[in-house]
Amino acid sequence: MTKILIMQPLPDNATAWLREQGAELVLADEAGAWREHAAAVRALVYYSVPVDKPLLDLLPALEVIGKRGAGVDTVDLAEVAARGIKLTNVGAGGNATSVAEHALTLLLAATREVPVRDRATREGRFRQRFEMPLVNELSGSRLGVVGAGHIGRRVAEMCRNAFGCEIGFYDPYGAPAAGTMFPTLGVLLEWADNAIVAAPLTGESRGMIGRPELRLLGPEGVVVIISRGGIVDEDALAEALVAGEVRGAATDVYDREPPRDDHPLFGLPGIVLSPHVAGGTRQSRERTSLTVCQQVWALLNGAEAPLVGAQPWLARS
Repeated sequence: MTKILIMQPLPDNATAWLREQGAELVLADEAGAWREHAAAVRALVYYSVPVDKPLLDLLPALEVIGKRGAGVDTVDLAEVAARGIKLTNVGAGGNATSVAEHALTLLLAATREVPVRDRATREGRFRQRFEMPLVNELSGSRLGVVGAGHIGRRVAEMCRNAFGCEIGFYDPYGAPAAGTMFPTLGVLLEWADNAIVAAPLTGESRGMIGRPELRLLGPEGVVVIISRGGIVDEDALAEALVAGEVRGAATDVYDREPPRDDHPLFGLPGIVLSPHVAGGTRQSRERTSLTVCQQVWALLNGAEAPLVGAQPWLARS
């Protein structure tokens, strides 16, 4: 039987499907009992663990790696390529709706300053509501979306349909989307009222939004980071918030996860934070898990499935 190592738990629909195909599943656990089967493992399915040389050295028969999700920043891509291992991911389309809904949740919470007003209510400052600064409506505003992939397009669609937002995109590799495509990041941010970062993390995109770019968004602007940490310089974002160069921010992702206890964003009142859970819905989990298992099985059996190396942005990683 074909042995497949499941590094992190999958929903029953995905594991049942693999067993129906005749796969033998090796379930990883903290005790490391899976290592007894490692030499015969032909495929690996993971979500967030590091797929690095030490792990790959334990799996000499490995042919296929499947990521239940889109980002592959925890994979040693050079090592995988050198060993001739096929790497497949679900692509952001599998969880685009879940992530886009979360992005919209963060955007609304940040633009309406929900954390500040929640805290004021809990602390008995209800009567101060008339002293609170007025906020801006999302309806009819200009939304700049950095990254015109599945998630960027989905959140743009939601904001356009629900709030009548005018949409602008910046994506040097994306196909034309339903909105204005801007030639540079700076021009997009200068045009936008608020921005959502939905681009993949690559060598090219790392740190591409710093304090100069945030200043372009302006003192009434809100930035939401939904794809990967490291694209927005977190220290620069904290400085821009303190200086009033942007009004608010929200993020679900961090440059280092878990973030350190003294993270510069943690002490700021106007930022909305969540712990990398944007794709964490039942529907998304079942959908992406089944999809990646089907792709892994296809590749093991000589059929076609999406390969990470075929994605154009990877060339700039």
